[in-house]
Amino acid sequence: MMDIKIDMIKELKGISEEDVEVRWLKPVEAIGSADKEFVLAKGKEFLVEAHVLGGVGQAFTDVPSNTRGKVKDLIRGIFGGSKERAIAIATFNAVLNLRGILENPIHCKDEEPIECGKILAPKILDEFGKDAKIVHIGYQPGHVRATTETFEHVWITDLDEENIGKIKFGRKVLDGRTQNEGAIRDADVALITGSTLVNGTVWNLLSWAKEYNTKAILYGVTIKGFCELFGDECFCPISREVMR
Repeated sequence: MMDIKIDMIKELKGISEEDVEVRWLKPVEAIGSADKEFVLAKGKEFLVEAHVLGGVGQAFTDVPSNTRGKVKDLIRGIFGGSKERAIAIATFNAVLNLRGILENPIHCKDEEPIECGKILAPKILDEFGKDAKIVHIGYQPGHVRATTETFEHVWITDLDEENIGKIKFGRKVLDGRTQNEGAIRDADVALITGSTLVNGTVWNLLSWAKEYNTKAILYGVTIKGFCELFGDECFCPISREVMR
């Protein structure tokens, strides 16, 4: 966390006093006509979008809100609760977009989240082979559909109680509150949703992946900025520069 704080301070130099406008996006704005299996389409989670000068950034949240403030004040929320962290991350992504570090900061929509999975599965197949064991940390239907059609060994964990215990694409959803470590231990590849940056679990997940020599692939617009800054792999092939 200290490294994050230092790097954030570096990027905020000369811009900390600028105004930020943050608003939450309605489901149709965030993900368009995508299948109701997607958490954004259900209205179970939301996207907040921050604007700093000409920069734009987004982040998932379970507590939608609109706010305005100075960059320096909203960024402090990274050490707060999930609502404040989402606003801070969206703001930081907007700063990185403004700086030219983060490209294509806007979430995909309509059929694109399904297409994302169709890009992901061949990528894993090429890198790890047909026998790869995969765990999804967070239920992304497009990713799960594509990987279950390609691989035999696929697990899913989630924090949403509506999903836990349900069968999704032939796989039972495990409880992410208690079963993440074991699933990561047994997998070759852990696909980790960027929402884990907002809920604060990403650090344990990455630690377990390192401990058990499991390849961690972070994905999504929420965590894309941090991956760009720290050199971590982020899978987000269909995100866009502007909203349509």
